[in-house]
Amino acid sequence: MRTPDPVAHGEAGAPLILAVCHQKGGVGKATTVANLGVALAELGQRVLILDFDPQGSLTISLGLDPEDLSGATVYEAVILPASDAHHCPLPA
Repeated sequence: MRTPDPVAHGEAGAPLILAVCHQKGGVGKATTVANLGVALAELGQRVLILDFDPQGSLTISLGLDPEDLSGATVYEAVILPASDAHHCPLPA
């Protein structure tokens, strides 16, 4: 499989969708996603990271406290219009 140039891929207009999943816990999923997201952002790519884990390990590793998210759900953040969704504070 050819590894795409991240900058060139973003310019093409089609989003690159990556999913990191494994049934077993403790295999480095959150660490992999956090590091990959930061690396792509540093290359100038727009990055959206969704944490579906009820424990919120990825959310915590990115500097957010799940308790401060006012009960916001992934559905509200992704599907609902901004005016209807809870607004979550993100670190600068």
